[in-house]
Amino acid sequence: MSKNYRKPAALFLDGRIDKALGILSEEHLKQMAADAKKQLEEAKKKQQENILRSWVLRSQMLALTKFC
Repeated sequence: MSKNYRKPAALFLDGRIDKALGILSEEHLKQMAADAKKQLEEAKKKQQENILRSWVLRSQMLALTKFC
């Protein structure tokens, strides 16, 4: 479980519900969701770039074997 869950859960169990709810505000949760979406998009882009590089490398190797 993430720190974003553990801390408010611990506060809740400690009876500090207002503090836990402050951490889990709607604004904060929306920001966490936006951050997660951005991270996923960046990871997807990086993965696509790596696949493209692999295709380029393969084509370079094939070109060398055909002409050498």
